[in-house]
Amino acid sequence: MNLYIASTGLTTQEAIRHGFKARSAAITARTKARYYPGGGYVTIKLIIDESSMRILGAQVLGDDGSYVLGKIDTLAALMAKGGNR
Repeated sequence: MNLYIASTGLTTQEAIRHGFKARSAAITARTKARYYPGGGYVTIKLIIDESSMRILGAQVLGDDGSYVLGKIDTLAALMAKGGNR
């Protein structure tokens, strides 16, 4: 069960409950180019406020713990700075 899950900020339901006009989108991509050995897959979901385009939350799921940790750390730092899409 080598599956790693990380989350930061609000979920879509929490954002709606707090009065945001929340939208979310998810992508699944490879962690390395297909011609490099050892790559896996990662799914990243972002939750944004539609009116301000500010990132409200994120979830990352993948089979490489350090990759998942790096992505969620980057997204958390971007959110702390008030980043938007």
